[in-house]
Amino acid sequence: MGERLRVLLVEDSEDDALLLARELKRGGYDPNLERVYTAPAMEEALDRVEWDIVISDHSMPAFSSSMALELLHRKGYMDVPFIIVSGKIGEDAAVSAMRAGAHDYFMKDNLARLNTAIERELREAENRRERRRGREELRRSEERYRTFIAQSTEGIWRAELEVPMDINLPDEEQFSHLYEHLAFAECNDAMARMYGFERAEEMVGLRLGDLIPPEVPENIEFLKGAMFNGYKVTDSESREIDRWGETKYFLNNFVGFIEDGRLVRIWGTQRDITERKLAEKALREAEEKYRGIFENSIEGIYQSTPEGQLLTANPALARMLGYDTPESLIASVTDIAEQVYVDPARREEFKSLARGHDSVTGFEVEMRRRGGGSVWVSVAGRVVRGPDGEAIGYEGTMEDVTARKEAEDALRQSEALYRSVVENATENIFVVDAATKHILEANDALGGSLGYSAEELRHMTLYDLVAHDRDEVDANMGRIVADGGMRIGERFYRRRDGTHATVEVGTSLIPYRGRDAVCIVAHDVTERKRAEKALGEIREAERRRISRDLHDSVLQDLTYTLQSMQLERRIRGERRAEEGKQIDALRRAVGGLRDAIYDLRLESVREQTLARSIESLVELNRQMAPERTIEFSVAADFPKDLWGLGAAEVSRVAQEALANVRRHSGAKRASVSLSVEGGEAVLEVADDGKGFERSSLSGVGLSSMRERAEALGGRIEVESGVGEGTRVVLRVSMAELWDAGRIT
Repeated sequence: MGERLRVLLVEDSEDDALLLARELKRGGYDPNLERVYTAPAMEEALDRVEWDIVISDHSMPAFSSSMALELLHRKGYMDVPFIIVSGKIGEDAAVSAMRAGAHDYFMKDNLARLNTAIERELREAENRRERRRGREELRRSEERYRTFIAQSTEGIWRAELEVPMDINLPDEEQFSHLYEHLAFAECNDAMARMYGFERAEEMVGLRLGDLIPPEVPENIEFLKGAMFNGYKVTDSESREIDRWGETKYFLNNFVGFIEDGRLVRIWGTQRDITERKLAEKALREAEEKYRGIFENSIEGIYQSTPEGQLLTANPALARMLGYDTPESLIASVTDIAEQVYVDPARREEFKSLARGHDSVTGFEVEMRRRGGGSVWVSVAGRVVRGPDGEAIGYEGTMEDVTARKEAEDALRQSEALYRSVVENATENIFVVDAATKHILEANDALGGSLGYSAEELRHMTLYDLVAHDRDEVDANMGRIVADGGMRIGERFYRRRDGTHATVEVGTSLIPYRGRDAVCIVAHDVTERKRAEKALGEIREAERRRISRDLHDSVLQDLTYTLQSMQLERRIRGERRAEEGKQIDALRRAVGGLRDAIYDLRLESVREQTLARSIESLVELNRQMAPERTIEFSVAADFPKDLWGLGAAEVSRVAQEALANVRRHSGAKRASVSLSVEGGEAVLEVADDGKGFERSSLSGVGLSSMRERAEALGGRIEVESGVGEGTRVVLRVSMAELWDAGRIT
């Protein structure tokens, strides 16, 4: 058996095919020969079998060697030898076939060199295939390399020294040479992105000095390390700045190529470890922060085993339990329940709560202090579990709440005392929400005084209770909140039966369940006011009686005596000095007695309107001093039906002011007016008398007028000057006068 040879024969002559097969066998081949003579048949054969050689006749009725060669190449069999064996072929045709890719040609009548040519072409074909495989392998290798370079997340680079550097130069000279002459010749996109570029091409050509700041100390040390190791670096870190000024951290590996003592290029890889470095920095900062909190916290921080052995403790916890240092606390306390808890059973309660919820907060317990005494702490903790889910300990905080517990005890005692005082007080005491005016709580005395049940009071507001204008109530509440409290004075409260009680009110601003409230103490003075009213009426009746008695008896007698003495003196015509003095004294007595009678004759102002009371006073003073002109006016908008206690007090101020005019002013003219200005009633008494200096503004009359004004919540204004007359003005809130007039 000869060498196996797969031959595709393109031949239309069966005899020539047999001749060719015999020639191949004679050359030592065992041909597996298939004959085709059309293009479809040849294409089918090429698709079915991998042939060692194709031998083709040059010219056939339906096919030709050039067509067969073109089909062979089109199918991709460039390395399969193609030999032409023809009965006749011209020199030109043979040359054209060789140029088209045929490897040789023979005449059918001269096949002596055929086998030699086949052997040569088969050997050349194998060499071509080997070269092609080598090129293909190189191409695939380069593709793999390029793919690896392009897709690598690590920076891969090559830098060339434009001027090779003597590695024996001093360090400083090497630094300068590298920064000036080491340029990046090749890198991948990952490397470019590390320095802020989008593509590798943007980085090619840049020098080392363009990318790595020489002033960064870490870079100097990094390059020194590279020099000392013959420019071979493994996992060395550097801190660099990208093109946008951002600090980056890299992990470097590279090797330098040294030829004849000179560094010519460097190949290397680089990994961006900025995130890792920043994470490490953040971790260090977090650990420092935690350590700062742990050491300086005012709360105790602990870790313990499930059995209660302390593992860690901070200084605050040590101080809380009476130890000098955390170490001494940890060394001393081996069982928290037995050595620290005043009631060891509470430790089991804590563990039960923690196991049930994995965490506990606000667990308050009393603990022993070293050296005696105890401390109340609020414990917060959580269960620490291992990988298998089993509890391996507890950790949390402890807050010293001893002061709060003591304050709570004191508060409970204070509240008990407050309740005792309030509930047993005879004064009306109640608390009102400063914002809504709702009654929050009241003692039994208030309900008993006004006739309300406790349930009714809980649904009432201050507006329901106080028999005054809402705006006035709001104004007073605003002053209380601003000043922290005030004494309001007399007010009128509504009883359940519709009548009113007179009370003296004091207030203070207090905190009440997280909000502002006003505590009101109202002393019921209704009975006292009634007694004062009755006493006033008795005094008024007595004044009228004394006035009548003086007028009807004493004044008449004195007047008669004075007139008799004057008549007798005129009849006699004698003017004795002593007698004149007696007559003058008697005349002064009659005048003084007449003044007193007029003062006593003031009708009860409670039974008159304010305007009528003032008018009566003016008329009386006109009678007492006919030589003086006294004018009286009432503004058109002044209420004509204002009367009662407030009106009486205003009348008394007018009476005292007119008495001062009559007795001290020496005035020829005086005026009295009533008007309304800005919600206030205004009484003005003015004269054109001799007046007085401001420094002498005193006297019982003025003091009495001021007291009456203050009782009404009003004010007195006095204007005077020597030779300029005097002006007295009383200003009182109309609301105050109306309330005092309507409510009795």
